[in-house]
Amino acid sequence: MPRVNYVKAAAKDYPDAGIQKGQPYWWAQAFRGPKRMWNHEPDRRQVLALSGSRAARLEIWQLDLGDVISNVQHVQELIEEYQADVEVGGKQWPMPLDPAEQNLGEIDSSEIDMLYEEMESWEQNMSGSGLDSTPKYEEVSAAYEAISEVQSAIQDATAPELPAEITSSEHATKVIGELAEFLEALEEADSAASGVEFPGMY
Repeated sequence: MPRVNYVKAAAKDYPDAGIQKGQPYWWAQAFRGPKRMWNHEPDRRQVLALSGSRAARLEIWQLDLGDVISNVQHVQELIEEYQADVEVGGKQWPMPLDPAEQNLGEIDSSEIDMLYEEMESWEQNMSGSGLDSTPKYEEVSAAYEAISEVQSAIQDATAPELPAEITSSEHATKVIGELAEFLEALEEADSAASGVEFPGMY
């Protein structure tokens, strides 16, 4: 990942980046890439995006997946708290879920699909070319197999359709179970992604 540099005071205006002379700014530059400047400290996604490498693309996808996992855990905790309150109080009452809580987040598998296709093509091009007995071929094959596992895991992750409200303790149990199943699939995909090691080009 490119290193982020901090400058205490800009020597001139950089209008394209919203930076005025004398203001602090941050900048980073990927190998052979353009210099990027910010008037605020960039987050990890912004810096990774400068690289464009397979590893960086996969990490950005994992960060997005982590947001979905956090959303699922949050909603699951809310419903578990509701269920505990109902069981202690001995009375049933509905708990509404607002639209933000019903929307667990979108899992975009297109990046994983592209990485899968790239590694598949790389392995096929090396296979039968005399290079399939080299350490590089083993690295490519391992990465192809690993990204295949990520693709398979994310295909198994189907988000439950959450209701507008939880109506009872029994209803809460059902929804919590659906969320737990979804969460398990997401965590499996995340774990599989953490095991991917892309080989260098040379």
